[in-house]
Amino acid sequence: MCSPPWSSSRSCKETDAKRLGAIGYCFGGICVLELARSGADVRGVVSFHGGLATTLPAEPGTIKARILVCHGGADEHVNKEVPAFQEEMK
Repeated sequence: MCSPPWSSSRSCKETDAKRLGAIGYCFGGICVLELARSGADVRGVVSFHGGLATTLPAEPGTIKARILVCHGGADEHVNKEVPAFQEEMK
């Protein structure tokens, strides 16, 4: 176990720094999408029930991570954000 517990997981000897990912639920889902948009060196992110809108859309070629977004199809608030998110990800 890394010490102290809040230290960067990349510095842990048990961590394969080339295989890091991030998951988040609700606000955390927004955060992991922003992490991916920033071009962070992670292999993938998964957003569960997170918002898709952003004030800083990804620049083409910036995103390194694979992205999986999971949210309810009946969630009208997020569903209205889907078309713009899909276009950004293209």
